[in-house]
Amino acid sequence: MAIRWLIDTYCTLRASRETLLIVPVNISCDRIYESTNLATEMINGEKHDLTMLTSLRKLKNIGRDALGDIYVKYLTPINLHDYL
Repeated sequence: MAIRWLIDTYCTLRASRETLLIVPVNISCDRIYESTNLATEMINGEKHDLTMLTSLRKLKNIGRDALGDIYVKYLTPINLHDYL
């Protein structure tokens, strides 16, 4: 669904001679953020929905070193005009 949204946006911008670049980003950390949810899901088979708001609330309340090292990797931007 996100790809369709990007293609529609590109087609709209194309009329105004704008370009659309997609920058792939990977954010990873050393430790599992949802370890309690993962354990509960494996034991009970119940999956709790994790929204952006609940994630931000949990991140606010966890300790400073709870995630370990966090890595952010940016790849080469993709120009949609060249790609399509």
